[in-house]
Amino acid sequence: MQKIKTKSLKEGMRFDKPVYIDGENILVPPGIPLKAKDIERLIKWEIDEVQTDGQLIKDKSTPMGGIRKDESIWEISREKEYVRVYLRLLNRWPKYLRILKRKTMSFIRE
Repeated sequence: MQKIKTKSLKEGMRFDKPVYIDGENILVPPGIPLKAKDIERLIKWEIDEVQTDGQLIKDKSTPMGGIRKDESIWEISREKEYVRVYLRLLNRWPKYLRILKRKTMSFIRE
Protein backbone atom coordinates (compact mmCIF):
# COMPACT_ATOMS: atom_id res chain seq x y z
CA MET A 1 0.00 0.00 0.00
CA GLN A 2 1.16 3.49 -0.76
CA LYS A 3 1.23 6.03 2.04
CA ILE A 4 -0.11 9.55 1.58
CA LYS A 5 0.74 12.37 3.96
CA THR A 6 -2.35 13.87 5.60
CA LYS A 7 -1.11 17.40 4.89
CA SER A 8 -1.11 16.61 1.15
CA LEU A 9 -4.80 15.58 1.13
CA LYS A 10 -7.27 18.04 -0.38
CA GLU A 11 -11.04 18.28 -0.15
CA GLY A 12 -12.71 16.55 -3.12
CA MET A 13 -9.89 14.07 -3.81
CA ARG A 14 -11.19 10.66 -4.92
CA PHE A 15 -9.34 7.37 -5.19
CA ASP A 16 -10.18 4.26 -7.21
CA LYS A 17 -9.59 1.99 -4.18
CA PRO A 18 -10.49 2.44 -0.50
CA VAL A 19 -8.37 4.83 1.56
CA TYR A 20 -7.46 3.47 4.99
CA ILE A 21 -6.59 5.24 8.23
CA ASP A 22 -4.48 2.19 9.04
CA GLY A 23 -4.36 -1.27 7.49
CA GLU A 24 -7.97 -2.07 8.43
CA ASN A 25 -10.11 1.05 9.04
CA ILE A 26 -11.54 2.73 5.95
CA LEU A 27 -11.47 6.51 5.79
CA VAL A 28 -13.37 6.68 2.48
CA PRO A 29 -14.58 3.98 0.08
CA PRO A 30 -13.52 4.06 -3.58
CA GLY A 31 -14.86 6.96 -5.61
CA ILE A 32 -16.13 8.91 -2.59
CA PRO A 33 -14.63 12.41 -2.37
CA LEU A 34 -12.70 13.41 0.74
CA LYS A 35 -14.46 16.03 2.79
CA ALA A 36 -12.74 18.88 4.61
CA LYS A 37 -14.20 17.41 7.80
CA ASP A 38 -12.41 14.08 7.12
CA ILE A 39 -9.06 15.84 6.76
CA GLU A 40 -9.67 17.99 9.85
CA ARG A 41 -10.37 14.86 11.92
CA LEU A 42 -7.17 13.19 10.74
CA ILE A 43 -5.20 16.26 11.82
CA LYS A 44 -7.07 16.43 15.16
CA TRP A 45 -6.35 12.72 15.80
CA GLU A 46 -2.69 13.32 14.86
CA ILE A 47 -2.80 10.82 11.99
CA ASP A 48 0.12 11.81 9.77
CA GLU A 49 -0.63 9.54 6.81
CA VAL A 50 -3.27 7.33 5.22
CA GLN A 51 -2.88 4.27 2.99
CA THR A 52 -4.39 3.07 -0.27
CA ASP A 53 -3.76 0.57 -3.04
CA GLY A 54 -5.56 2.95 -5.36
CA GLN A 55 -4.75 5.89 -7.55
CA LEU A 56 -6.09 9.42 -7.44
CA ILE A 57 -9.05 9.86 -9.78
CA LYS A 58 -8.22 12.99 -11.76
CA ASP A 59 -11.03 12.90 -14.31
CA LYS A 60 -14.21 14.29 -12.74
CA SER A 61 -16.30 12.34 -15.28
CA THR A 62 -14.99 8.98 -14.04
CA PRO A 63 -17.93 6.96 -12.67
CA MET A 64 -18.27 6.55 -8.92
CA GLY A 65 -15.80 3.95 -7.80
CA GLY A 66 -13.30 4.88 -10.50
CA ILE A 67 -13.56 1.43 -12.08
CA ARG A 68 -10.72 0.65 -14.44
CA LYS A 69 -11.11 -1.46 -17.57
CA ASP A 70 -8.69 -4.11 -16.28
CA GLU A 71 -10.70 -4.84 -13.11
CA SER A 72 -12.71 -8.01 -12.91
CA ILE A 73 -16.37 -8.10 -11.92
CA TRP A 74 -15.30 -9.64 -8.60
CA GLU A 75 -13.14 -6.63 -7.70
CA ILE A 76 -15.98 -4.27 -8.57
CA SER A 77 -18.43 -6.27 -6.44
CA ARG A 78 -15.99 -6.29 -3.52
CA GLU A 79 -15.64 -2.50 -3.63
CA LYS A 80 -19.41 -2.05 -3.72
CA GLU A 81 -19.61 -4.34 -0.70
CA TYR A 82 -17.13 -2.07 1.14
CA VAL A 83 -19.48 0.85 0.59
CA ARG A 84 -22.54 -1.14 1.72
CA VAL A 85 -20.80 -2.32 4.91
CA TYR A 86 -19.50 1.18 5.64
CA LEU A 87 -22.96 2.73 5.29
CA ARG A 88 -24.65 -0.06 7.27
CA LEU A 89 -22.22 0.43 10.15
CA LEU A 90 -22.80 4.19 10.14
CA ASN A 91 -26.56 3.64 10.33
CA ARG A 92 -26.29 1.09 13.17
CA TRP A 93 -23.84 3.03 15.33
CA PRO A 94 -26.52 4.93 17.38
CA LYS A 95 -28.29 1.63 18.15
CA TYR A 96 -25.07 0.07 19.46
CA LEU A 97 -24.37 3.12 21.61
CA ARG A 98 -27.86 2.89 23.18
CA ILE A 99 -27.36 -0.82 23.94
CA LEU A 100 -23.95 -0.13 25.48
CA LYS A 101 -25.35 2.69 27.62
CA ARG A 102 -28.23 0.50 28.81
CA LYS A 103 -25.91 -2.38 29.74
CA THR A 104 -23.51 -0.02 31.49
CA MET A 105 -26.34 1.52 33.53
CA SER A 106 -27.68 -1.91 34.54
CA PHE A 107 -24.17 -2.96 35.58
CA ILE A 108 -23.76 0.18 37.71
CA ARG A 109 -27.08 -0.43 39.48
CA GLU A 110 -26.08 -3.97 40.47
